[in-house]
Amino acid sequence: MSDTLALDALRIQFDMEKLNTNQNHIPDMLYTWFGDITRQWVNAINENQKIEFTTDERDTFIIGTNKYLGFRDTIILTAINTMTVKKATNFLIQPFGNTAEKTITTAFKSIFDDPTYMPQVTRVTNVIANLDTIFADHTTDEYAPAYHAIKGYLSWYLGDNTTAKSEISYALDIDNMYSLARITYTALSYNIKPAYLR
Repeated sequence: MSDTLALDALRIQFDMEKLNTNQNHIPDMLYTWFGDITRQWVNAINENQKIEFTTDERDTFIIGTNKYLGFRDTIILTAINTMTVKKATNFLIQPFGNTAEKTITTAFKSIFDDPTYMPQVTRVTNVIANLDTIFADHTTDEYAPAYHAIKGYLSWYLGDNTTAKSEISYALDIDNMYSLARITYTALSYNIKPAYLR
């Protein structure tokens, strides 16, 4: 079972370390925090396996998903496309660089615009199943919005609007300003579908 107090302490540690790190060294700091769990995550998803995290690794994953958008978006990208560890890591530590920005822009644009851009259903459902396991003890607390928002977005991507609406509702009930949940809520409200479903 994951301890919320332990997560709180880890969150404070991350916030303080990021605050006190020189901007030029932020990529190194992010790699130290998230590089290894990113490698494990990408390898497991690419091989359609269940991730086996230690308690500390799981807690770091939860903190990363909630506190660092670059890590959260790396998780989403691994659901959408097969990614190498190197590509995922580069995106993780430099999410606003030209290459990383092109990666996420291309993926998200393709979902909306390209009817031949079909989801890899087994891959996406494996990502969701792994998230369910990782966040099993944190589906209703302050660490839950990212989980529900990612799951809602990926459910929308799969065309499962019932699950998507439920998950986005959970996310917004906890944090009504959570951006990914609000974007997905808008898509659901206006019946905007991925291009392959139109």
